[in-house]
Formats: sequence, C-alpha cells, structure tokens
Amino acid sequence: MTCAARLSVHSTQEWYDIASDERIEDLAKFFDLYMKDVQNGWEATTPVRLSLLGYNLPHEVKSLPELPWTQPGCATLKLHLGADQSLSESPRTTDATTLSYQADVPAKQADSDAGELVFKHTFAHKTLLAGPSKLVVHMSAEVQDDLDVYVQLRKADAHGTILQNVNMPLADLGVASATEVPATNTLKYLGPTGQLRASMRAVDPSLSTPYWQTLSHDRAQVQPVPRGEVVRLEVCIWPTGMVFEAGESLVLKMAGHDMALAEFEHLQGAFRVVNEGRHFVHFGEGRENYLEVYLI
Repeated sequence: MTCAARLSVHSTQEWYDIASDERIEDLAKFFDLYMKDVQNGWEATTPVRLSLLGYNLPHEVKSLPELPWTQPGCATLKLHLGADQSLSESPRTTDATTLSYQADVPAKQADSDAGELVFKHTFAHKTLLAGPSKLVVHMSAEVQDDLDVYVQLRKADAHGTILQNVNMPLADLGVASATEVPATNTLKYLGPTGQLRASMRAVDPSLSTPYWQTLSHDRAQVQPVPRGEVVRLEVCIWPTGMVFEAGESLVLKMAGHDMALAEFEHLQGAFRVVNEGRHFVHFGEGRENYLEVYLI
C-alpha cells in the first residue's frame, strides 16, 4: 500500500501537541492502516490541516488540498510602509525622508525592549494570513559598515493592544490567566520573525522558490555596506497563521535585536547585540518599501 503524505500544522507547542490524545490517536490510525492494514478511513484525511492562531479569538483549522502559498495565483497582500509608520495597500508619494531606531539597545527578549520601529495596518474586514512573508526595505547604518536587521509580525486587537498567544491551554498549565504564564518562547508565541545581515543578502537561486528565498553561503558573494550607503534589503519572515477580525491590526516591528522571546527565563538579557548606532529606513526618491503577506 502506498503511503499518502499528510501535513498537520498545530496550534499548540510541539511537545504539547505530540503528546496530546488527539495527535496520539491520529498517529495510531496512520500506523494501523499502513502497518496492519486496518481499514479505518485514515487515507481520507485531508492533505493539509492548517491551524491559524486567533490570539484573542478562537483558533481556526483549515482543511486544504495543498499549502496555498506554494500554488500559482495564490492570494497576496502588499502593504506599503509609510513615513507616518502606516502599512497601506496603496503606495504614498513622499519626499525623501527617513525613520530610524537605535540599533544597539540591549535586548532582554521578554517583549519589553526599546529601540523598535513599528508600522501598523488595520483590516476593514476579516482576514486570514497564512504562510511566509517578505519585507522589502531600503536601509543604511549610521556607524558600521554592515547592519543586522530583525523584523517581527504581531497582532493587535481593536483597542491597539499588541497580543501574545499562549501555546498551551491555561488549565493544563495550572494557571487562571495568561499573565501568570512566563514570557518564554516555549510557552508564548508573539509572531513570526525574520532577520538578515545586509552584507550576506545574496540569494542562492538554485535553492530558492517564488515564496521563499534561500541565502547564499558563498563568501565570494559577501557585499559590504559602507556606512551611510542606502541598500535594498529583502527579509524573509517565517511562515505563520493568524486570524484578524475587522478593526484588528497587523503590526510590523523592526529592530537591531532579536524580538522573539528567550527560550528560558534565565536566558533573558543574554542576547548579544552586535549593531552600533542607529539604523535608518529611507523613503522617497523612487524607493519602494513594502511588506508582502500570503492570504487564504
């Protein structure tokens, strides 16, 4: 019997998911069919079960024939960065100007760090974001001949509060409120991240796809960025799934440090920032800065 591939993208932390009764039963049906020839109907399982995080809303699971962002003609949304820190569907004409952030701020990685530049887009109707994203941005460094750029996508509710997702049910964690859950990467998910060292921006076309760029590790392709020089960067952001209702917002953060939560509390503050001075985002003069996300 030929084994049919299936993909399940879960909404809880991986250790919790793999030990859950639902996953154990699903896996047992798979092995019973293909190892014992028990006709239990598992082969009718949809090829892709894709979880989307609601944060303040119930999670949603979509049963799909394939990963939508891998297919031609998939739905995308292009959001243009504005000098007013907006993300808008239509590009805005602006004079040459810059926004900046202090790139050498020490990072605690507890969702409380300074030195982060924020852009926001508020949805007019319910929107489901699913898949990888890409940020195209023109930047320069004040002090160094290189720059490490970190980006993160977040969800904000209708009141503007930036949200966190708890990765396990509160009852199973033995707490009554999300505020009692430690701010660590295992227990809380903030949103997908991306990072790029500007001098290492060369892409390997043989390993890349239309929806994901793989960076080259060929030292001959290292491209230094003299201080003050403006360079176009494309930062790939890890896949995710998010549910937005009308009035809720997608938030883009940029910084000189990692914005993901530390893996454990004792590692908070251990991240070593190598940037120095300020980083500048450049607008106008024909420079297009935008965030592109995939939708379903």
